[in-house]
Order: sequence, then C-alpha cells, then structure tokens
Amino acid sequence: MIRKFIEICDLHPVHGSYFREYSLDMRQFYTKCERDGYDWYRWEEVRKQCISLEDMISALADAGYRFKISEDNIIDFEDSPKFPLVKSREPIMKISKIILRLKQTDTQY
Repeated sequence: MIRKFIEICDLHPVHGSYFREYSLDMRQFYTKCERDGYDWYRWEEVRKQCISLEDMISALADAGYRFKISEDNIIDFEDSPKFPLVKSREPIMKISKIILRLKQTDTQY
C-alpha cells in the first residue's frame, strides 16, 4: 500500500514531484542505493514523508482504489480503479515507425 501511495503521490527521490520532502540528485541516489539497497520504497527517509496509514487508505480510496480486509486483519487491494473511457470525435490512430517508413517508401517510387 505504501508503494502505491508513493507512486501516486510521485515521491521518487530524484524524479518525483517538486513538493516531495526528500530529494536527491542522481549521484546521491545511486550512492544511497549501493549503501542501503535499491528498494528505495523501504528507505526510512522516503517513508518519513508519508502520512499515516489511515490517511493513505483514505487518499487511495479517493483515487478510486478499493480495499478488503482478510481473516488475518491484513488490508489489501480489492481491485484497481476503473475510469470511464473518453470518446473522441475523431478516431485515434496509432502511428508506428514502420507505418511511417512504409509511407515514405511508397512516395519515393
């Protein structure tokens, strides 16, 4: 749950939001990774900037996540949020490099 909260709030130490409390440059980040491990979600400095568990659950519930409580009183995600699809007036075409190359070669001949 903490990982999802950190992900949604964009609290990455280097690439995260401007409003994060714990900030590092790339060199400091990799030095800390070598010293404390690459799972930066577990770093004490990152976890200190998180709010309480109840507030995290509330914030994630507001974002559309639903939770279930198991028999062992473990809180887990029930399902991911579902958002309504947005319809466009014009069809959305996926343009790949291969299609562009094919069109370029067709016009050359």
